[in-house]
Amino acid sequence: MIAEVLTRKKSRPFKGLADYLNGKPGRVENTFFMNCSFDDPQLNLKEMKALQTVAKATGDKTYHFVLSLREGEKLNTDEIKNAVTIQLKAIGLENHQALVTAHNDTANFHIHVGVNKVCPKTKRTISPYKDYEKLDKTCADLEKLFGLEQDNRVGQETNKVKRLYDGRQSFQ
Repeated sequence: MIAEVLTRKKSRPFKGLADYLNGKPGRVENTFFMNCSFDDPQLNLKEMKALQTVAKATGDKTYHFVLSLREGEKLNTDEIKNAVTIQLKAIGLENHQALVTAHNDTANFHIHVGVNKVCPKTKRTISPYKDYEKLDKTCADLEKLFGLEQDNRVGQETNKVKRLYDGRQSFQ
């Protein structure tokens, strides 16, 4: 399992991310909200927008990361919820509102997680510190937990010697 944090060049509403994640019905295998008040997705999006409007910060108030599994591997709904909960806790956003969408439109099953960076309690925007390292370490733990094949981790010797995508010798 590999985690990737996706950044946007300019701040856009959370609904734009939700439309992108759920836009093509054929590729969405599973979608649900976490830490939201309603069962209706539209009401949850309105609630998230309202919370983002309250925050005074001017930067991007949405955090987006992807968990990508190896080809042929897949998680069920309970495992997805467990994995996302563990990842959110690792980066300090466990109480934040999140949209989780699992896609099956590529050879690798992957899970998009869009998180409202505005804390529901304090109304302050929180940006995770050293999130790449924390997500990567947690991916290694999740591989063991779910019995997945170990992927190349950040900082492993194989990353320094061989390029991940084609296995050729690197310049390092």
